[in-house]
Amino acid sequence: MGSQQPDEADGVVEASGNRAGPTAAGPDLSGIEDVARDLGTTFTTHVRERAAAAQAARDGVLASDADRDAAVKVLADAFSVGRLSSAELEQRTGRALAARTHGELDDLLAGLGGYRVAVPSRPWRKAVFGVVAFLTSPFVLLGSLLFAFGSDVGDHVGGAVFLVVLLPGLFALWRWAWPRS
Repeated sequence: MGSQQPDEADGVVEASGNRAGPTAAGPDLSGIEDVARDLGTTFTTHVRERAAAAQAARDGVLASDADRDAAVKVLADAFSVGRLSSAELEQRTGRALAARTHGELDDLLAGLGGYRVAVPSRPWRKAVFGVVAFLTSPFVLLGSLLFAFGSDVGDHVGGAVFLVVLLPGLFALWRWAWPRS
């Protein structure tokens, strides 16, 4: 028996030398794998581009006095634990106080964890949302049932009115309780 070479038209040559058709070992997924790889690359590239654009937009935001003071505090904390020398602290503090944007503050704090704006936690907002959602839930349920299973047009209209009045307010309250960062 001579050596056999793989041929696209004839199938795949197995290790034992027997020729198998393309479907003997399962369907040919090379095209699907290429498409999935391309989609994954495109998706990953898109996510990276959006993250870079968001970071660039954040870097361009002007820093407030409170932001500069917070950066100086981070520098002082780094000095107190020995991550900065006194000369480097003095130099970076001067630059932090003169910084105009968040990007400049991030550059100053490179290697120290960077500058992060603290988002205040307001648990009472979440409690208010929970109480209001609990108290309005029977009305939302009633509106949904009337709208979906009402026996006449008046029931459907009444259910729609309940939903139109209550749901936007609940959504606004939800956005207030959990603001976007």
